[in-house]
Amino acid sequence: MPRWLNNLLMIIGVFALFYLFFVIAPWLDASPISELPPEVVPPEWARTFYVNHGEYSFRRHGTIREQPYCFAAHVIAFFTIFFCLLLADWRFRRLRSRSATQKNSL
Repeated sequence: MPRWLNNLLMIIGVFALFYLFFVIAPWLDASPISELPPEVVPPEWARTFYVNHGEYSFRRHGTIREQPYCFAAHVIAFFTIFFCLLLADWRFRRLRSRSATQKNSL
């Protein structure tokens, strides 16, 4: 695999990890709208809420208990991309050190 393609795939993988992290993190703290304090009025589309730095934020998705398979798919995707990035980095470093060893032996 060319070096530029490896780098491009790793950059895409990092952005995918950021996206998945910012989807999973609020999901871990999500509560159903029924637990919302009465003084806070949710939007009509909201199914869950979470509190982020003292601010109420609302989401369309359900809680982990309501959507366990969807949450599991996100977590599996996160760790799969993470381990693929580790593997790609390890493989790239190994190939680079092998080519440096071959140049030194000439």
